[in-house]
Amino acid sequence: MTADPTDTPALSPAGIARRGEILSLAQRALRARARRRITVRASLASLLLIVAIAAGAVLTKQQPKPTPLPSAQLGSDGVPEPLHLPASLGSRVEIVRSDPGILRRTAIAVAPSRAEVLDDRALADALAQAGLPAGVIRTPDRVTIAPIARSAALPPHPPGGDPGALPATPTG
Repeated sequence: MTADPTDTPALSPAGIARRGEILSLAQRALRARARRRITVRASLASLLLIVAIAAGAVLTKQQPKPTPLPSAQLGSDGVPEPLHLPASLGSRVEIVRSDPGILRRTAIAVAPSRAEVLDDRALADALAQAGLPAGVIRTPDRVTIAPIARSAALPPHPPGGDPGALPATPTG
């Protein structure tokens, strides 16, 4: 015969007392956790409410209405007279008329450019004259300047010719 797994062995009076203590500690911890959870939720809800009230107060704050500006009065010569504004505005208003010399007085002097545009041949010649023989390699997406390295296996470049060109007749 097998024993029923739900049957608990009989406890001694000390075991029963200890089980009661454990149960009471567990129930106390459960109530404390529930109280903390409720306190945290209430605090977050209060904080959210305070933020909403503060945002509403800032957004609905009454802004002072701007003082209307007086309209310009025309003088006897048909030109508007200067406006006299209240000192509270603290701004100065001045009538500006067309001035033909304004462009001359505010023009910015442009320094001449030192850049020189060279084609591929002129660039290779300039590099060769500087002692840096190089060739220009063009691909659809970039331009590369490649140095030409002369070795003993290559014949010297022809005088006055393209330093990157190979001789027309094969050697050796």
